[in-house]
Order: sequence, then C-alpha cells, then structure tokens
Amino acid sequence: MICNQKKPRAAVYYLHEQQPPHPTHHNTVNQADVTGNALVGLLVIICPSMIILGVFLYKKYRVAVRAQQIEALEKLWRVSCKKENN
Repeated sequence: MICNQKKPRAAVYYLHEQQPPHPTHHNTVNQADVTGNALVGLLVIICPSMIILGVFLYKKYRVAVRAQQIEALEKLWRVSCKKENN
C-alpha cells in the first residue's frame, strides 16, 4: 500500500524556492504612481484653496469699488447742493 502513495517531487519544491527576483521596472512604476498621487493630492488641496481665496479677494475688491462709487456720488451731491444754495 505504501507504494501506491505519491511522494512529492523534489524538483517542484526546488523550482518553487528558486523564483526569479521581481523585475526592477516595478519600482519605477510605483514611483510614478506615488508622484502622480502626490500631484493629485496637491491639486485637491490647492485648487479649492485658490478658489476660496479668489472669492474672498473679489469680494474685498467689490467693497473697495463700491466705497469709491459712493464717495464719488457724495461729492456730486455736495457740489449740486452748493450750486442750489448759491
């Protein structure tokens, strides 16, 4: 009965233990992936920040322009009041 049992082959184990090392191009692909992920991460952080900053600065600009317009209208009103009183 012992003769009917199959014994594992030594060659199979030898081939399994002697696997070739991984190619080195995988490291460059991983490095490119890491660089790409870093760029995407920066864009995700920078783009919304720039949009928020742009909106804030535009509102500040509009407030300054509105103040200049109000000042110009008040000067016109004062001049027209002086002309009417004279």
